[in-house]
Amino acid sequence: DNAPTVQADAIGAGSALFDGVDDYVDITGVISSLSSATTGTIMAWVKPVSGTTEEYILNFGDANANELIGFKVMGDGDLLVQENIGGTGQWQVRTDSAAFSSGVWTHVALTQDGTEPVLYIDGIAVAQTFTVTTDKTVWFDDTSGLDDGRIGAKLANSGYDWFTGNICQVGIWDAVLDQEQIQSIMEKTYEELTASEKTNLVSYWALDVDGSDSHGD
Repeated sequence: DNAPTVQADAIGAGSALFDGVDDYVDITGVISSLSSATTGTIMAWVKPVSGTTEEYILNFGDANANELIGFKVMGDGDLLVQENIGGTGQWQVRTDSAAFSSGVWTHVALTQDGTEPVLYIDGIAVAQTFTVTTDKTVWFDDTSGLDDGRIGAKLANSGYDWFTGNICQVGIWDAVLDQEQIQSIMEKTYEELTASEKTNLVSYWALDVDGSDSHGD
């Protein structure tokens, strides 16, 4: 499934390159669509310049740098995802082994079924460890004061935490996708998704077009 031809088809016509200095995609507008969601799925293709530099792939948060949902490359190459850090219901989960390598495309996904989240790397559910377990059932449970959503960065108290590398085919669903569905979607661009795969799709950012093109909200 990770053969170069399949991967090239999945990545599409291109990807967004983030310079690690000031590049990001603003996705704040999707927050209101998720305010009542209790289950969901988030996925993306990611190629970090360094697979061992701590940086954010995607983050929803507020001006105090609290995170509602944050995807992060860790210093040991693990994928870490955390929910509502700084709030009430909280969880933080990371892969038990490195998910990323420098300059290598990796597909990441997270599902939350209302019981606990599950991490997927390249379409496979992987061994994971929870480091925060206040409430593993929550998903976008508190959007009050949430005013920032970004691909490629996290708003921090002292500025931003920036991603260096490429990201594309980012999707958010307000339903739980199973492993078979994740594997199917990761091998497609948005135009190739079936009607059933677009059901419960909240928003999708292919990021495979020229940056000068405008697609509105």
